[in-house]
Amino acid sequence: MTFKQYYGDPFRADIAKVILSGPPSHSERGEVAIQPRTLSTMNPVIRSWDQEHIDLFVTAPFFTVLVDQVCYTYYREYYSQFQSLTRYPKFRGDCTGGCSHHIHPKYVFKVIASPPGPYSSWSGTANFLEESIDVMHSEVTDFFGVHLKVSDGLNFWSRCVDEIRETNEILAKRKAATDSSS
Repeated sequence: MTFKQYYGDPFRADIAKVILSGPPSHSERGEVAIQPRTLSTMNPVIRSWDQEHIDLFVTAPFFTVLVDQVCYTYYREYYSQFQSLTRYPKFRGDCTGGCSHHIHPKYVFKVIASPPGPYSSWSGTANFLEESIDVMHSEVTDFFGVHLKVSDGLNFWSRCVDEIRETNEILAKRKAATDSSS
């Protein structure tokens, strides 16, 4: 399955299964929250997936959380409208205490299928799917063209690209380190 085929109904079904079958998460004001433990080996849905499914899945919340955080950070005046239209999940730290802090979306690649616990135990090895960039570029710019005409989708996407580039560099270094130790 390609990312383009996955990002839609299959992803929405998977995220619902992951959230409902994982350990309870702590969210605020009825928002949907994903926490590291939600994506950990504590979750039977995550444990049942093969690597291809994990790669497809984890790339999707990376983008949804990224887009949500970019909107909140750089386009706050449109955020309440954006949030009501998308209902994108938040990526928060684990309780106790961490649940009040947002985590950078790049860490979904490290927490997925990791044992639960602190940052030092995250050992996920999910891969970022390069094909997703074109899909999400189109999704984001189309969304702004149709739903949030008050902002320029291309400028918004350029903010996302900086974060994607940084995430790709981090994942490439991690892969190189893993390959050299094998």
